[in-house]
Formats: sequence, structure tokens, C-alpha cells
Amino acid sequence: MGRKAKISVVVDGKQKNVPRICKLMEEKLTDWAEYAIMNTLIAWGKELLEDAKENAGYSNFTGNTITSIAFGLYIDDALRGIYYIGGCKKPVHAKVKKGEYINLKPDYDGNYRREGITGEVDVDDSTGLETSVRILRDARPPFHNGIIITTGTEYTQYVERILMKNVLTETYQKAAQESYKYFFNALKKYNNQV
Repeated sequence: MGRKAKISVVVDGKQKNVPRICKLMEEKLTDWAEYAIMNTLIAWGKELLEDAKENAGYSNFTGNTITSIAFGLYIDDALRGIYYIGGCKKPVHAKVKKGEYINLKPDYDGNYRREGITGEVDVDDSTGLETSVRILRDARPPFHNGIIITTGTEYTQYVERILMKNVLTETYQKAAQESYKYFFNALKKYNNQV
């Protein structure tokens, strides 16, 4: 992850230069730290995805929003993986274009609505998940190691601001409130294994 652990050996109160042993110990400690940080970020991201799924305040019409919620794992400024909510079926329709009227029977959730919907927001021709992947690949995070969580539907803000339904706001709030505690506890667990 770009940083190396520094180790020195102290024998009888005096620092000794034992380069081979120190180098091996530094490599192992660095490997351990990278492993701990990466796995903690992945576990936290998966917990946030589950939170987004459980706290979805909207009903799924096409399925593009729920299937597009994803996070990117960035290590040393590079995208190392994309994770998304598992166990979802594919969207039943493309994103609804602005001005387009559709009436799905049933909709993604299996509901039969009396009326369809008219698209309110300009959207691209890709699926929600394809858009999320593009967003995460193009992102330039302001950190070296971390995650970015997103949706791939252009109308997420419309759903939250106009329809007043939660998509990711509550998950972002959870991340802001609980990240430090989560990482502190997770890294403490790894520290106990060394």
C-alpha cells in the first residue's frame, strides 16, 4: 500500500542492526497491514450494501436502482474491485427515459400497478449496474485507500429529493457516523491475531 513498516531489534537495551531479520519482519508486517486494511474495507463495504438494501425506502419499478448499488475498493489510488448487492434478479426493463411512459405488469417487485410511470430524468442507454461500473472506474477518489458507494441510476436524486424516498442517504449517514468505530474494532481484532 505504498508504506513500509520499520523495525529495529533491541537486545539488552541496545538497538542492533540485523538487516536480514528486520527486512523479513518489515515485509511480513507490511503484508499483514495491507491484508487487514483491504479485508476491513471489503467487509465494511458489504455491510453498507446490505444496509442500503434493507433501508431502501422506494419500491422497485424496473429494478435498475437496487441492482446498481455498488462500491469500488481503491487501494494505492487504484480500483481493485467492484462489489454489488448479490441475490438480485436482473432488471425487468431498461432505465425509463425522460418523457417515456411504461406500465410494467408486474413490476420488478412483482406488484401490479394500476398506472405506469413517465420518466422524469435524462438517462443513458445502459443498465444501472453498467453505469455504476463506469462511475467507479472513472472515479478519482480523494484518498489512497478506501471505498466509494454509488448507484447507477440518474434518477436517484429525483427519488430522494422529489419523492422523498431513501436510496443511499441513510447508508451515507451510517458510514459517516460509524466508520471510525467499525475500523477501530476491526483492526483491533486483526491486532489480536498477530
